[in-house]
Amino acid sequence: MTVSSAKASAAGRAWMRRVAFTVDFDYNVHPLNAPRYGKDVDWALTRRYLKEVRPGLVLIQSLGYFGWSCYPSRIAPTPPGFKSRYVETFRELCDDLGIRMGFLLESFQTVRDGARPWSKSERARWFVHRPEDAEPSMVFCPNSPFAEEYLIPYALECIERYRPAAFWFDHSRTLPCRCDYCKSRYRERYGEALRRPRNANERTRLEMFADASFVAATVRVGRALHERDPNLVVCWPNAIDTHTFRPVFEGADWISADEINSPDLRVAQYEGAYKSVLGAPAHVWVPDLERFKYPRQRPPELLRAEAATLLAHGLGMSMYHIPDPLGYSGLDDFASGRVASEFIRARAGFCLGNVPVPHVAIVASRAQNLRIAGRFQPFLSEAWRMHTLLSQNHVPCEVVNDDNLLTRLGEYDLVVLGEVRLLAPATARGLERFVRSGGRLLMIGPAPVVAEPDAVTPASARLFRLGSTTGDRIMRHLCDDGRVAHVGRLVRPRRRGDVLWRRNEMNGRAAEPLLMRIKIGAGTVHWLLAEAVTEYGGAPFDSLSNDLVPTKETADDVLARMNFGKTGVEKVGVVTGAPAADDLLSINYEDKPVRGADERATPHPHLRRLVGAAVREALGSHWLIRSETPVGVEFVVNRRGDDLYVHLVNHTCGGPADMSSICPGDGPVPLDVTFELRWGKKARSVKALPDHDPIAVKPMPWGYRVTFPRLQYHAAVRFAGAGQGI
Repeated sequence: MTVSSAKASAAGRAWMRRVAFTVDFDYNVHPLNAPRYGKDVDWALTRRYLKEVRPGLVLIQSLGYFGWSCYPSRIAPTPPGFKSRYVETFRELCDDLGIRMGFLLESFQTVRDGARPWSKSERARWFVHRPEDAEPSMVFCPNSPFAEEYLIPYALECIERYRPAAFWFDHSRTLPCRCDYCKSRYRERYGEALRRPRNANERTRLEMFADASFVAATVRVGRALHERDPNLVVCWPNAIDTHTFRPVFEGADWISADEINSPDLRVAQYEGAYKSVLGAPAHVWVPDLERFKYPRQRPPELLRAEAATLLAHGLGMSMYHIPDPLGYSGLDDFASGRVASEFIRARAGFCLGNVPVPHVAIVASRAQNLRIAGRFQPFLSEAWRMHTLLSQNHVPCEVVNDDNLLTRLGEYDLVVLGEVRLLAPATARGLERFVRSGGRLLMIGPAPVVAEPDAVTPASARLFRLGSTTGDRIMRHLCDDGRVAHVGRLVRPRRRGDVLWRRNEMNGRAAEPLLMRIKIGAGTVHWLLAEAVTEYGGAPFDSLSNDLVPTKETADDVLARMNFGKTGVEKVGVVTGAPAADDLLSINYEDKPVRGADERATPHPHLRRLVGAAVREALGSHWLIRSETPVGVEFVVNRRGDDLYVHLVNHTCGGPADMSSICPGDGPVPLDVTFELRWGKKARSVKALPDHDPIAVKPMPWGYRVTFPRLQYHAAVRFAGAGQGI
């Protein structure tokens, strides 16, 4: 069940809200290194490292990813020949340094390579049963007694021996299961037998059942551990994230996940925008060594840029080390930890604990997410791309799941449905009340279907009953400056409204409606009549069809697809992937790809400015930030007590030659950044943080105009007293 932020952070666990920087050592015991596990640790070097970076928490392995314990345990076996005192020594080191220590534990999923030999009875009793799998599952069933018989006893033993401050339960995910435990629970819940799904609704119901079963199991674990140690902080890293859109549930005290294993600042922005509103302290892991691109230390420019966007959203950073299991520390070059910790310490005091100021909400529909088979990877691309587009247009925005949307709904200036295809009825009712009472909504693509995720039919209603048909071909729009936006398939609404924009043909002639405004009650719905977000990112389509096999669908039934795979859009040549701000999408209009000399006649996509203009149109006079700064600067607005903060994050401060492919911008940003803040409350004073050269502040009728000189990675402007009463 969901809980308030106050419940999720009990008084004894409030220390985690003040932790800006953690260090995680992902050593892992394996039969091949068990006799020498931790043997080569340089403890003097480790001590020096921890004293220098001063983390608020250190995590080490306890129950490894192969199912072996990293210390002699009564519950879990250690590999043959194991004789390490690594855990004990690390506990002593942390005690001596006055640093909190916690454990990384494998939870509901194990791995095959080097795994402990699970017995036949353990497999039958604990593991997920999937008859269609060729190999036995390595995932534990949440409805089985696995938690009570194995996971909880092991964690309680850790508490008894080592007094950890936190548990970080890795592999915290599960799969639909058809074991006897699940069959019994399924019948109790739905009043029918659990069977192999025959259509998409039944498959979704099985996903929903597995999802609810998993959350219930984690709640049982959390209750048992908090009963033993009320001050213990518990984290389920893959359970509350941008892959699932779950709300915070009981027993989840901390939100922390290893999401940024490759340098992509758009992911850091997206994670910050989502996690900042969940109501619990949050961190994102950043590896010290970039595994996929940089062979050694990550560039300091990238580390600062990642830390900057996380801090601006009020998140902390976890420095993730993957050393050799024998214990070689890999810390002989302290560059990563030193750069990150120094940067974070200078800013944590005015970043951690801030409360996001509601302005624009991007809806991340949990109902839609539950329709996606294997939804844990990748995260919902439409929400991510929508956030990228708005952030690059300097629109402070949040990415919110259904629960957070409904909690904060009355405070938003605008809600954006960026190609959302399915909304739960409760969410739809909240949005309809919001608009009818004077709210503003921007909808991109067809109006969402309104239905429970396991009850979608061709007769399901649409949001505001806004029916439409959808075109079959990808369309281009000639913008005012002569650039082209590939807007995707056009939506043809069945309801009248004010046409604000029309699509311009390549010869400049006005064509179909592209943006319309519909008055509903006291509010308005702005409708961008194109599948713009998926076309921006080259994301293929999926369907909400109720069938598991392909069927012939009418134009009205075809919705933007939610799975990856071979689809009609690939046949017309859209390049899939995640392009930077203005990358060219090669599109085949006449069975010939647009390449070479033809690219001169087909300029880069203009969707960033097109979507930004639609958002500004929908906001009208209710804008919060305006700036002519290039897209490489991100603006985040939040408050602390009575003070309002505007954070400026510059992602283009230099670095390696290929930094431009990492940053979302299209070139270095000038050092002086000017922005306008529309805000009705006057500030007692306006100051730059950390301490900086004086900034130029000019009061305006609508608020303030501020020029910030020599902006580097991150700074904030504090408007003292302006946040009072929010």
